Amino acid sequence: MTDDLDFHADDVDGIPLDVNDDGVIDGFGFDTNHDGLIDAVVMDTDGDGLADFAAVDSDFDGNIDTVGYDTNSDGRLDVFGSDTDGDGIIDVVAADTDYDSRVDAVVIDTNADGRADVFAADTNSDGVIDVAVSDTNHDGVFDHAIADTNHDGVFDVAVADIDHDGVVDVAVADFNNDGRIDAVAVNTTDRRPSVFDSDVGPDTDAFRV
Repeated sequence: MTDDLDFHADDVDGIPLDVNDDGVIDGFGFDTNHDGLIDAVVMDTDGDGLADFAAVDSDFDGNIDTVGYDTNSDGRLDVFGSDTDGDGIIDVVAADTDYDSRVDAVVIDTNADGRADVFAADTNSDGVIDVAVSDTNHDGVFDHAIADTNHDGVFDVAVADIDHDGVVDVAVADFNNDGRIDAVAVNTTDRRPSVFDSDVGPDTDAFRV
Protein backbone atom coordinates (compact mmCIF):
# COMPACT_ATOMS: atom_id res chain seq x y z
CA MET A 1 0.00 0.00 0.00
CA THR A 2 2.38 2.75 1.22
CA ASP A 3 5.54 3.18 3.26
CA ASP A 4 5.45 4.58 6.78
CA LEU A 5 4.13 8.12 6.84
CA ASP A 6 6.08 9.55 9.77
CA PHE A 7 7.00 13.21 9.53
CA HIS A 8 8.41 16.08 11.56
CA ALA A 9 8.69 19.79 10.81
CA ASP A 10 12.40 19.56 9.95
CA ASP A 11 11.94 16.61 7.61
CA VAL A 12 9.11 17.79 5.37
CA ASP A 13 9.35 20.31 2.52
CA GLY A 14 5.83 21.67 2.80
CA ILE A 15 3.69 24.38 4.33
CA PRO A 16 3.17 23.68 8.06
CA LEU A 17 -0.47 23.55 9.14
CA ASP A 18 -1.91 23.98 12.62
CA VAL A 19 -5.58 23.30 12.00
CA ASN A 20 -6.69 23.42 15.65
CA ASP A 21 -4.62 26.48 16.63
CA ASP A 22 -2.87 24.74 19.53
CA GLY A 23 0.61 25.79 18.47
CA VAL A 24 1.56 22.29 17.32
CA ILE A 25 2.10 21.45 13.66
CA ASP A 26 -0.33 18.69 12.73
CA GLY A 27 -0.08 18.72 8.97
CA PHE A 28 1.60 19.97 5.84
CA GLY A 29 0.28 21.39 2.60
CA PHE A 30 2.02 21.01 -0.75
CA ASP A 31 1.84 22.90 -4.03
CA THR A 32 2.94 20.11 -6.33
CA ASN A 33 2.44 21.96 -9.62
CA HIS A 34 3.81 25.33 -8.38
CA ASP A 35 0.71 27.35 -9.22
CA GLY A 36 0.52 28.97 -5.81
CA LEU A 37 -2.34 26.75 -4.58
CA ILE A 38 -2.13 23.86 -2.13
CA ASP A 39 -3.17 20.67 -3.92
CA ALA A 40 -2.04 18.03 -1.42
CA VAL A 41 -2.37 17.82 2.35
CA VAL A 42 -0.93 15.31 4.82
CA MET A 43 -2.26 15.38 8.39
CA ASP A 44 -1.49 13.82 11.76
CA THR A 45 -4.95 14.02 13.32
CA ASP A 46 -4.20 12.13 16.56
CA GLY A 47 -0.87 13.76 17.42
CA ASP A 48 1.23 10.59 17.44
CA GLY A 49 3.78 11.86 14.91
CA LEU A 50 2.47 9.62 12.13
CA ALA A 51 0.39 10.88 9.23
CA ASP A 52 -3.07 9.32 9.25
CA PHE A 53 -4.90 11.40 6.63
CA ALA A 54 -3.99 12.58 3.15
CA ALA A 55 -5.96 14.53 0.56
CA VAL A 56 -4.98 15.32 -3.02
CA ASP A 57 -6.35 17.44 -5.85
CA SER A 58 -4.84 15.29 -8.59
CA ASP A 59 -6.25 17.21 -11.56
CA PHE A 60 -5.57 20.68 -10.09
CA ASP A 61 -9.14 21.92 -10.47
CA GLY A 62 -9.36 23.22 -6.91
CA ASN A 63 -11.36 20.22 -5.60
CA ILE A 64 -10.05 17.29 -3.57
CA ASP A 65 -10.54 14.07 -5.53
CA THR A 66 -8.44 11.52 -3.64
CA VAL A 67 -8.23 10.87 0.10
CA GLY A 68 -6.50 8.31 2.27
CA TYR A 69 -6.91 7.27 5.90
CA ASP A 70 -4.84 5.31 8.39
CA THR A 71 -7.55 3.67 10.50
CA ASN A 72 -5.31 1.73 12.89
CA SER A 73 -2.60 4.34 13.56
CA ASP A 74 0.26 2.24 12.24
CA GLY A 75 1.54 4.95 9.91
CA ARG A 76 0.21 3.29 6.75
CA LEU A 77 -2.83 4.40 4.80
CA ASP A 78 -5.34 1.55 4.61
CA VAL A 79 -8.49 3.19 3.23
CA PHE A 80 -8.55 5.20 0.01
CA GLY A 81 -11.36 7.17 -1.59
CA SER A 82 -11.56 8.74 -5.02
CA ASP A 83 -13.95 11.08 -6.82
CA THR A 84 -13.61 9.72 -10.35
CA ASP A 85 -16.24 11.89 -12.05
CA GLY A 86 -15.34 15.25 -10.50
CA ASP A 87 -18.71 15.91 -8.84
CA GLY A 88 -17.21 16.41 -5.39
CA ILE A 89 -18.51 13.09 -4.05
CA ILE A 90 -16.30 10.06 -3.38
CA ASP A 91 -17.50 7.24 -5.62
CA VAL A 92 -14.77 4.62 -5.24
CA VAL A 93 -13.45 3.34 -1.91
CA ALA A 94 -10.70 0.73 -1.53
CA ALA A 95 -9.66 -0.69 1.81
CA ASP A 96 -7.06 -2.95 3.39
CA THR A 97 -9.26 -4.38 6.14
CA ASP A 98 -6.73 -6.83 7.58
CA TYR A 99 -3.76 -4.42 7.43
CA ASP A 100 -1.52 -6.62 5.29
CA SER A 101 -0.73 -3.79 2.84
CA ARG A 102 -3.05 -5.24 0.17
CA VAL A 103 -6.48 -3.95 -0.83
CA ASP A 104 -9.13 -6.57 -0.04
CA ALA A 105 -12.40 -4.62 -0.35
CA VAL A 106 -13.66 -2.21 -3.00
CA VAL A 107 -16.92 -0.24 -3.05
CA ILE A 108 -18.09 1.68 -6.13
CA ASP A 109 -20.95 4.12 -6.71
CA THR A 110 -21.43 3.86 -10.48
CA ASN A 111 -24.19 6.45 -10.94
CA ALA A 112 -23.18 9.18 -8.48
CA ASP A 113 -26.26 8.85 -6.27
CA GLY A 114 -24.26 8.43 -3.07
CA ARG A 115 -25.10 4.71 -2.73
CA ALA A 116 -22.80 1.76 -3.39
CA ASP A 117 -23.70 -0.19 -6.54
CA VAL A 118 -20.75 -2.58 -6.66
CA PHE A 119 -18.94 -4.31 -3.81
CA ALA A 120 -15.96 -6.62 -4.29
CA ALA A 121 -13.84 -8.43 -1.74
CA ASP A 122 -10.83 -10.69 -1.35
CA THR A 123 -12.15 -13.09 1.28
CA ASN A 124 -9.00 -15.19 1.75
CA SER A 125 -6.39 -12.42 1.69
CA ASP A 126 -4.47 -13.77 -1.30
CA GLY A 127 -4.54 -10.46 -3.14
CA VAL A 128 -7.20 -11.56 -5.65
CA ILE A 129 -10.86 -10.47 -5.59
CA ASP A 130 -13.08 -13.54 -5.24
CA VAL A 131 -16.54 -12.13 -4.47
CA ALA A 132 -18.43 -9.31 -6.16
CA VAL A 133 -22.03 -8.12 -5.97
CA SER A 134 -23.78 -5.35 -7.89
CA ASP A 135 -27.01 -3.37 -7.93
CA THR A 136 -27.61 -3.03 -11.66
CA ASN A 137 -30.83 -1.00 -11.53
CA HIS A 138 -29.76 1.28 -8.65
CA ASP A 139 -32.70 0.47 -6.38
CA GLY A 140 -30.52 -0.14 -3.34
CA VAL A 141 -30.76 -3.95 -3.58
CA PHE A 142 -27.91 -6.07 -4.92
CA ASP A 143 -29.24 -8.24 -7.76
CA HIS A 144 -26.13 -9.85 -9.29
CA ALA A 145 -23.29 -11.73 -7.64
CA ILE A 146 -20.25 -13.74 -8.69
CA ALA A 147 -17.78 -15.74 -6.63
CA ASP A 148 -14.60 -17.75 -6.94
CA THR A 149 -15.40 -20.37 -4.33
CA ASN A 150 -12.20 -22.43 -4.63
CA HIS A 151 -9.88 -19.44 -4.97
CA ASP A 152 -8.26 -20.53 -8.22
CA GLY A 153 -8.62 -17.13 -9.86
CA VAL A 154 -11.71 -18.10 -11.89
CA PHE A 155 -15.25 -17.12 -10.92
CA ASP A 156 -17.26 -20.36 -10.69
CA VAL A 157 -20.59 -19.22 -9.20
CA ALA A 158 -22.94 -16.53 -10.47
CA VAL A 159 -26.48 -15.59 -9.49
CA ALA A 160 -28.82 -12.92 -10.80
CA ASP A 161 -32.24 -11.47 -10.07
CA ILE A 162 -33.17 -10.54 -13.64
CA ASP A 163 -36.59 -9.02 -12.97
CA HIS A 164 -35.56 -7.28 -9.72
CA ASP A 165 -38.26 -8.87 -7.58
CA GLY A 166 -35.88 -9.91 -4.82
CA VAL A 167 -35.74 -13.57 -5.94
CA VAL A 168 -32.83 -15.16 -7.82
CA ASP A 169 -33.87 -16.07 -11.38
CA VAL A 170 -30.61 -17.46 -12.76
CA ALA A 171 -27.81 -19.34 -11.05
CA VAL A 172 -24.66 -20.66 -12.69
CA ALA A 173 -22.28 -23.11 -10.99
CA ASP A 174 -21.04 -26.69 -11.07
CA PHE A 175 -24.00 -28.03 -9.10
CA ASN A 176 -23.20 -31.74 -9.52
CA ASN A 177 -19.43 -31.44 -9.00
CA ASP A 178 -18.53 -32.91 -12.39
CA GLY A 179 -16.11 -30.14 -13.25
CA ARG A 180 -18.49 -28.52 -15.73
CA ILE A 181 -20.56 -25.41 -15.27
CA ASP A 182 -24.32 -25.94 -15.01
CA ALA A 183 -27.13 -23.42 -14.84
CA VAL A 184 -30.58 -23.06 -13.33
CA ALA A 185 -33.11 -20.57 -14.68
CA VAL A 186 -36.49 -19.87 -13.07
CA ASN A 187 -39.51 -18.99 -15.16
CA THR A 188 -40.66 -15.60 -13.90
CA THR A 189 -44.32 -16.49 -14.55
CA ASP A 190 -44.80 -19.83 -12.77
CA ARG A 191 -41.44 -19.90 -10.91
CA ARG A 192 -40.70 -23.33 -12.38
CA PRO A 193 -36.93 -23.99 -12.60
CA SER A 194 -35.18 -25.28 -15.71
CA VAL A 195 -31.83 -27.01 -15.24
CA PHE A 196 -29.10 -26.88 -17.88
CA ASP A 197 -26.67 -29.69 -17.10
CA SER A 198 -23.71 -30.19 -19.44
CA ASP A 199 -23.76 -33.97 -18.77
CA VAL A 200 -27.53 -34.64 -18.99
CA GLY A 201 -29.55 -35.27 -22.15
CA PRO A 202 -32.87 -33.57 -22.85
CA ASP A 203 -35.71 -34.35 -20.45
CA THR A 204 -38.45 -32.41 -18.69
CA ASP A 205 -36.23 -30.06 -16.70
CA ALA A 206 -32.72 -30.61 -18.01
CA PHE A 207 -30.90 -30.65 -21.31
CA ARG A 208 -27.37 -30.55 -22.64
CA VAL A 209 -25.78 -27.17 -23.25
